[in-house]
Amino acid sequence: MIKRGDVVLVLAGHDAGRHCVTLGWRDGRILLVDGKLRTLEKPKGKNPKHLQTTGVVLDESALVTNRQIRKALHPFNYGQTAKL
Repeated sequence: MIKRGDVVLVLAGHDAGRHCVTLGWRDGRILLVDGKLRTLEKPKGKNPKHLQTTGVVLDESALVTNRQIRKALHPFNYGQTAKL
């Protein structure tokens, strides 16, 4: 079960290949943010079938600002774990 703060890999759609953080659920969709394209003010609703969990959960303190989210996701999107 995907919960708030989980780091997930988007498998399908415009954001495919990017890592995002889950904010919660709305109308059967998971709300995602990455701090850059998908901000806290405008999260993306995504079908859970199009996501893969990474097993990493961010602390609530990392979900306060877009800047903190970008910093927490940087190793996933631009580090050694990123798909090129």
